[in-house]
Amino acid sequence: MMDSDAVISVRSEAHLLNAIQGFAGIDVQITAVHPHPSLSRCVYLWACKKRWRQNRRGWKEAATAAARRRGVLEVSRRGTSWNIDSETIGTALDTVSWIGIRQLVGVSPWGEQLLHRIKFHAFTHWDSTEQCPGCCIQECNSREVGVAHLFWACSGAKKLWGVFFAPWRSLGSPEWFFKPNVLLGLKMSAVPYSIWEIYDKPYQNIPLSDKSEIQQCVHAVAEISWTIGAVTTLQAIWVRKASYFDHTADLSSDRAISLLHGRLRQAYINTRLVVTANASKGRKEAAELMCSALLKQHVGVVTVLRLALPKLSQFYILMGAPEVTQGQVGRVVCWSLCHLKGRHKKYYGWLIYRWHLFVRQII
Repeated sequence: MMDSDAVISVRSEAHLLNAIQGFAGIDVQITAVHPHPSLSRCVYLWACKKRWRQNRRGWKEAATAAARRRGVLEVSRRGTSWNIDSETIGTALDTVSWIGIRQLVGVSPWGEQLLHRIKFHAFTHWDSTEQCPGCCIQECNSREVGVAHLFWACSGAKKLWGVFFAPWRSLGSPEWFFKPNVLLGLKMSAVPYSIWEIYDKPYQNIPLSDKSEIQQCVHAVAEISWTIGAVTTLQAIWVRKASYFDHTADLSSDRAISLLHGRLRQAYINTRLVVTANASKGRKEAAELMCSALLKQHVGVVTVLRLALPKLSQFYILMGAPEVTQGQVGRVVCWSLCHLKGRHKKYYGWLIYRWHLFVRQII
């Protein structure tokens, strides 16, 4: 206990540390100073003989400006990481603004978060199966790390991109459509030529003014479908990567492809509903033709399988293209009947069986 209190006059934190260190002596090491809570709050100061008055709005603007400066520095640093990983993809992502991500039609909040993380280059490179950095996808198992490898160069990612590319290739899209510098910009440069051939026959005798309206509708549907399809594929790639942290999940490529078929199909149906809401008859028909052309590659196939168990206990509803769902296919929805007994088990089993027959008829 000191005999008298020490009075220290300081002008900065560094000066305070030096003053306290000099007062404490060389036997005591001072690393940081934390003021008392009642002294660490923001208060008005005196300047000369006047009290410096600052309103609450000024404090908020100063705090916001400081946060933005830190954000700009962090974004710049992350952009440098993309240039090291893949300059081509980094340049494409620069064309997608942060505000533009919030304005994408049909993208869920989780999809927006994923795009923000991709722009921010914020993904783990840990292989949970080998407990070391690398790619954990079964058909890849590369020791290469990087977000560009995860979403583009990986063998598993290429299979999922092929699912998304298939309908657009069938519509005559050129190969440069599928390059990362165009694809990850999330904007369609031009409508594939084969799409216009679909409209030549049904709309060749309509007035020119109506044709202009239909062209605008086709452009809108194509652009939204392209964007939502690319984002859905990126989500499917990350879902499969994240599934490796759950050792009980089905990690096969067939399951991932089947899931992506179903999600793309639902995304294109939602696109048609968004564009045709409160639209004229011509716009609705044009949107339906466009979406039908894309949906041909994602025909839903529902199959009911029985597990290799002594008794019927679970049903698996599978979804995907006909050529994909041959043989062992991944599970999309699992309906368990283990906890049902008596008439309830019989009723739900009959209900799923009738649903299976109905889907077989409409496909």
